Amino acid sequence: MSDQRHADFLVIGCGPVGVMAALRCAQRGLSVIAIDRLTEVYPLPRAIGMDDEVQDLIARTGLIDEFRTYSTQLPGGEFTDGEGNRVVGIELPLGTVGALGHPPMVTFDQPSLERNLRAKAVAAGVDMRLGLEAVALTDLDGGGARVDVRGADVDTSITARWVIAADGAKSTVRSLRSIAMIDQGFDQTWLVVDTLLRDPDLPLPRVARQHCSADRVCTFVPGPGGHRRGGFQLRPGEQREDVLAAESIAQLLAPWGTSDQIEVTRAAMYRFHANVAATFRDGPVFLVGDAAHQMPPLCGRSGQRLGRCDRADWRLAPRCHGVMV
Repeated sequence: MSDQRHADFLVIGCGPVGVMAALRCAQRGLSVIAIDRLTEVYPLPRAIGMDDEVQDLIARTGLIDEFRTYSTQLPGGEFTDGEGNRVVGIELPLGTVGALGHPPMVTFDQPSLERNLRAKAVAAGVDMRLGLEAVALTDLDGGGARVDVRGADVDTSITARWVIAADGAKSTVRSLRSIAMIDQGFDQTWLVVDTLLRDPDLPLPRVARQHCSADRVCTFVPGPGGHRRGGFQLRPGEQREDVLAAESIAQLLAPWGTSDQIEVTRAAMYRFHANVAATFRDGPVFLVGDAAHQMPPLCGRSGQRLGRCDRADWRLAPRCHGVMV
């Protein structure tokens, strides 16, 4: 099947940053097509923390009430030494809100947020096409771009005045435009383990904890409901397959509980980087989110905030309506 469509904006990548951009463009009266190579929301959480600035962006979309049903206030954070003694930290009373009217920090379920954002975007008029990926991108005479996309039964082109690339750290669009990534000198491998509490009375920290042990740096984050996340930095010489073994994971989680008390729902190895694109704009193409910059996990809330604030809708929407800003 082959057809062709035109829009003010083409958003490539329907993760939270891309769908937020598509939704805000549609709410500003612009025509938007959004594509993603996957056909469904990724079912497991990746991001887990969010500050009040990102919550405020969600509030502007009209989704804050739904968001509160799958998020919870994070009452603080701390750094501890190798013996578990607090070195520095802060705790805030539950119900604390900042200047924007939201808790300073919450943890949340990312798949639920993505489903809500997608439904809201479609209701606002976004033409969302899943199972498609960009394979070529060409600037048009007079402005705009043509993007060739391909799917299981689709081979088509989409033209747009502006293209927003929110297609992640391995961005196809960034590669098609030959935009280099500049290495900021941070490169670490971590094991991330998501768990659910079998025992709700298990005495675990209420706050996020960074355990600064000389033996192994690790992170603990209490999520919504019974969700808890652990992060463990790999030591020099450790092999991925050894660390991912069930016995190794159980040993790493032992300070927090046994298999009778906690259930492992996901264990994944990540290589964390600090990279930034040489440019965020190339003609009619804008890079946003991880396509533009990548941060270590401890900067995740800043990475999310930057990703959502990367959205160019506030500046480009007036231009689409004939107003220069």
